Amino acid sequence: MGRLHRENDGKTEVRVYDYIDVTVPLSAVMYRKRLKAYANQGYSVNPDHAEKMDMLSAKAEALRARMTAATQGEDAADALLDTRSDGLFEGSIVTATNYAEILRKDIAGCARSLIISAEYVSQQGLSAIDDELLRLADRKALIEVYVRLPATAAAATRTRMERNINRLRAIGCIVRTAESCSDFAIIDDGLIWFGGIPLLGNPRSDDCALRFKDTKIGENLADGLKRRSS
Repeated sequence: MGRLHRENDGKTEVRVYDYIDVTVPLSAVMYRKRLKAYANQGYSVNPDHAEKMDMLSAKAEALRARMTAATQGEDAADALLDTRSDGLFEGSIVTATNYAEILRKDIAGCARSLIISAEYVSQQGLSAIDDELLRLADRKALIEVYVRLPATAAAATRTRMERNINRLRAIGCIVRTAESCSDFAIIDDGLIWFGGIPLLGNPRSDDCALRFKDTKIGENLADGLKRRSS
């Protein structure tokens, strides 16, 4: 990226088009490294795209609120709107410093389904959102969690992971294991967290993730998980 930042007369911005096959784990690993570089160098999501995503998100929220009002009453619809991640559009780079609060709000606003793919699960990471997961399960939403648990995992690692998996199942999650998986989440089929934040683990200070809305990518991610899980 160094050449992109060289100064030239009339140059006012640097725009990067980053293409990634989200269904290939190695591709996801390399993307996470690039995303950290983008965040560290002050890049932001294309504002034109962000504005479009804001409009789509507002329409989706209004539709969800109307559906909730019809089935559960106006008070439930008002509560749903109160869970919005205020000031954050779908198309943001989320950092490790504020991810938990934003993720909790997104889970609180979930109406139908939540899919989480996790390279590992820690007690600390699970404790950050387990109460929201429990409330989501009480609302009869479908919660699927895919956890990386390779056949070559050490005995101590397997014991620790199985303990946390049992905790997820006790909350009401459907948990499946896979030889490999990346860290991401799909909320209500279209709102996606993708990048380097371990959503059920312990993030490092420089970890970050892209939060955006794309139904087609959500479908591709979910299909890839189902093919690799047990």
